Amino acid sequence: MDSQTGSNWFGLDGKLALVTGASSGLGARFATVLAEQGCKLVIAARRMDRLEALRDRLEAKGARVYCVCMDVSSVDSIEAGVAQAQALAGPIDILVNNSGVSTTQRLSDVTEKDFDFVFNTNTRGAFFVAQAVAKSMIERAKLLPNLESMPASRIINIASMAGLEVLSMIGIYCMSKAAVVHMTRSMALEWGRYNINVNAICPGYILTEINQAHFESDAGQKLIARLPRRRVGKPEDLDAVLLMLASGRSGFVKLKALGKECDRWPFMNSGLMMLWSERCPRWCSCISKRAGQRFKSIQPSLLVISQAMLARSTRLSIYGSLMTMPIAAPFGRVFLAMSNSWLLRKN
Repeated sequence: MDSQTGSNWFGLDGKLALVTGASSGLGARFATVLAEQGCKLVIAARRMDRLEALRDRLEAKGARVYCVCMDVSSVDSIEAGVAQAQALAGPIDILVNNSGVSTTQRLSDVTEKDFDFVFNTNTRGAFFVAQAVAKSMIERAKLLPNLESMPASRIINIASMAGLEVLSMIGIYCMSKAAVVHMTRSMALEWGRYNINVNAICPGYILTEINQAHFESDAGQKLIARLPRRRVGKPEDLDAVLLMLASGRSGFVKLKALGKECDRWPFMNSGLMMLWSERCPRWCSCISKRAGQRFKSIQPSLLVISQAMLARSTRLSIYGSLMTMPIAAPFGRVFLAMSNSWLLRKN
């Protein structure tokens, strides 16, 4: 086991992270967690007053933080913001691509304005932010002779469980986040040769200031009552997964990382992430040993976060150690059952 402890274990000290949508909610939490692990930060959003307040709080704790005004619905603003970030702080090692908006209505009531509002931020904006950052990452990588010598670059797209499962009244939001999931696959496939890992986190129901009023309403309470743990998640429930994906510990985690809270698979929670790696011909032996038998498959391998990771990530370990995705029906049923069994043992 690695002898490093604390923030050094993730190896993020001194890394430069750009976090978009950092003025509130998950973005502010992501920025805070990365700062606590020693990252230099560039935080970006439209509301500069909110960014400056967050910067002041983080700098009071010793962090190095820069603020950049960025409207992700404008490609010009994205390109200017990324250029300013690098001019202020240097080359970007980690992108947390977090901006997102939604509307609530039936699909039959969606207007062109509604559609453009959601897609321009959630899909178009996310793509061009990732593209602008990836261009600079690729330029750095091309200066070095081989993959091993290239800097470890990370792009983490924040999608949603709504990109995996259709929810009523937010249809265009679901569509936009589904596009982000597939966008992540494409980016991972194309940019992996430059040592850029591209993954997506798909949170379930997470309590933020934007949705707090809804979850306190009668409708929100009825929804919570149907959830497996009878509660919504907190932003800090995503800390361990964010840090793992941002760090060098995720060197072989490519294509995507997904997590969700779902009534259909009640043992999967917003804190339980599903990960799989690229082009591996057999299931991880650690899973086979735990199950008491071995499975072989041409499907990508399932990954289990190491015990060292779990020892440092109590919030994630609460939700079980298996990270799985039912990508093929027969194998999906087997490993989902294993996941459920292990979760019950841990609890």
